[in-house]
Amino acid sequence: MQFHHGQLMNKKPRRFGNLLLRILLAPFLVYFGMVIVLTVTYKFVNPPVSTLMLLRRFQGQEIHPIRFVSYFELPLFARKGIVHLEDPTFWTNDGIDLGAIRDAWEIDQKLGRPVYGGSTITQQLARTLFLVPDKSYLRKGLEIATALIMNPILGKRRILELYLNSIEWGPGIFGINAAAHYWYHADVRDLSADHLARLEAIIVNPRYFKPYWLPERGGVLERYQALMGR
Repeated sequence: MQFHHGQLMNKKPRRFGNLLLRILLAPFLVYFGMVIVLTVTYKFVNPPVSTLMLLRRFQGQEIHPIRFVSYFELPLFARKGIVHLEDPTFWTNDGIDLGAIRDAWEIDQKLGRPVYGGSTITQQLARTLFLVPDKSYLRKGLEIATALIMNPILGKRRILELYLNSIEWGPGIFGINAAAHYWYHADVRDLSADHLARLEAIIVNPRYFKPYWLPERGGVLERYQALMGR
C-alpha cells in the first residue's frame, strides 16, 4: 500500500509538469498553425493586412491605401536593388542566413542587448506579416522559425513580391507602389532609377528618413550610392 501511495505521489508532479508544458506550448502551436494556414493562403492571395499595419493603426496612424504590383510589373531595378541591399544571398539561402545571424549575435553580445538581427528578406517579411518590430530574442527566434516555414511554401519570387508590396515605407505607407504615389505622385513603374534608389535607401528607418533627404547617418547615403553605382 505504501508503495502504491509513493507511485501516486510521483505521478502528481509529472502530471503537473506535463500540464504546465502544454500551457506554455499552446500559444506557440496556435501561432505556427496560423502562420502555416496564412502562408499557404498568401501564396495565392495578396495579404489584405499585416500585424505591422494593425499595430500602426492601433497607435493612431492613418494607413494609406495598398497599391499591389505583381512581381514582373515591379521594376527590375527595384527587385535587384532590394536584394543587393537587404539580402545578397536571397536567391540561394533557405530563408535565413546563418552567417549574418552569427555576426549579429556576436555584435549584440558585445553591446549587451539585441540591436542587430542579420535578418534576410524572408525574415523581414515574416516580421511584417506576422510579428511586431520589438527587439527581443523571443521575437527573433519566432522570426527565424517563421521564415523557415515561409521559404519553401511561398518560393523566392512570391516572397520578394510580397516583401516589396508589404514592408513599411513611411508613416502609414506600406509597399513600394504606395510609397511611389505618396512621395512622387506616380506609379512605381514610372519612376526613374534615382527615385527608386532613394526609396530603397530609406527603408533602414522609413518612419524617419525621407527620399528627398539622404544623410550619411544610418548609412542612407551609402545605400543610395551603392545602388546608383552598381
